Amino acid sequence: MHRLLKLIICSLLVFSGFSCNVVNTDEDQTHYTKPIDFSSYNQDSTLIIGSWEWLRTTYYFTSNGKPSTETPSSSNTTKKLVIKEDGTIEFYQNDELQEIKSSDSYLDNKLWGVLADTLAISTAHVDGPESVYLRSE
Repeated sequence: MHRLLKLIICSLLVFSGFSCNVVNTDEDQTHYTKPIDFSSYNQDSTLIIGSWEWLRTTYYFTSNGKPSTETPSSSNTTKKLVIKEDGTIEFYQNDELQEIKSSDSYLDNKLWGVLADTLAISTAHVDGPESVYLRSE
C-alpha cells in the first residue's frame, strides 16, 4: 500500500509540473500554456506610469495550436514602454524610439494590469498576444 501511495504521489508531481509551463530545449524558451489571470492585477492607471522593459510575448493562437513565446534573447530584440502622465506611451525597440501613441487608444480593448513590478497587457481574449514587462525605473 505504501509503495502504491508513493507511485501515485510521484505521478501527480510529474504531471503537475507539466501543467504550469513547458520548456522547449530546442529554442531555449519557456512556453506559457494559459493566459494570465488578471483578477489579482491592479488596473489603477496611475500605477502604469513609468518605464517598462519587455520580458516576453506569448502567442496562444498559433498555426500549430501550441503557444509560442518570444523573449529578448530569442528575438535578439529589446523593447521598452515609457508611459507618461500626459497620457502618451513611447515605444522603443533596441533603444530607438519607434512610435508614440495615446495610452487610451493603445489600451483600448486590451486586458491589462500591474502586479508589484510587473505590467501585463493582453489581447489573448480576442486571439491576440500577451506581453509582460518589468518596471525599469
